[in-house]
Amino acid sequence: VQQRSREYARNFEQHIEGTLGRLEERLEAAERAIGETSEQRLQQALEETREVVTALESLEDRLRAGAGRPQNGSGRLRPQDLRQFSRELTRRGEQLEALRGQLEQEGIDATDLERIIDRLRGLASGSGLAGPESIAVLERDIVQGLKEFEYSLRRSLTPSDDGRLLQVGDDEVPDGYEEMVEEYYKALAGDRSDR
Repeated sequence: VQQRSREYARNFEQHIEGTLGRLEERLEAAERAIGETSEQRLQQALEETREVVTALESLEDRLRAGAGRPQNGSGRLRPQDLRQFSRELTRRGEQLEALRGQLEQEGIDATDLERIIDRLRGLASGSGLAGPESIAVLERDIVQGLKEFEYSLRRSLTPSDDGRLLQVGDDEVPDGYEEMVEEYYKALAGDRSDR
């Protein structure tokens, strides 16, 4: 370093600093990965599933709006819209593929998810989007299937409570509302006695 110019030393130092920075980022990522519990990884998978469901519901709405809008008197989607929707479906399929791999590593059966991915691939292949039945397939087979998968994943995260229903919220009534709540229940009981 003493035999070279200051510029060379500064560049060399910046290179070492950058390499150490990248190493530090890798170590932090490894530490986070090691520190995550299985439950945290499943919770993340659940959030990713919800994200894909929301994105596909949005796509379904856009498909429905596009199919209902007359274009050149045909009422069909334009080719550029079909390409865009196909790319988006492909991207969502890739997300689900990665999710399936994560779940399999956690020992979760992802057979249902695989069927959904297959339906998504078929729809994204291009010609599947052109017909009006594509909206029904997206809604019925893909979005609804993902919602059911999400529900089963959520159930695996929260152990059952002997089949009892869980109640959300407090049993306490805010001050000043006790009489109204009491009247409400009396009215409900009165409706039943009339039958």
